[in-house]
Amino acid sequence: MHVWVAFRPEWGVGERYRNGRLWAVNSEPVNIGPADVVATAPIGTRLVVRTRIPGGFTDALGELRSRTDTHCTIETKRGLVEVALADIAAAKEVPPPPARRAPRRVEGE
Repeated sequence: MHVWVAFRPEWGVGERYRNGRLWAVNSEPVNIGPADVVATAPIGTRLVVRTRIPGGFTDALGELRSRTDTHCTIETKRGLVEVALADIAAAKEVPPPPARRAPRRVEGE
């Protein structure tokens, strides 16, 4: 995780960033909700989003394909999933999936 600090002496404000996102101002954490993570992520970003459903939660892992003021669309392995921003309980950016492994070779072949 990359953390860096930017000071603005003219304002007397120190801003802290993690992975390019504002994290704290003058050592006070900035409260960014999970819907804000989705709302500020660039289209094409790989995300995991946990949403509330009756009886619990469900996750969507994939690339952010579109976004409106109230909904976002995530392309998962199973297809497009539309998520209401108001239903998001947790969200974060995730790295790309690992590369596929070569098939195992059986001895004697």
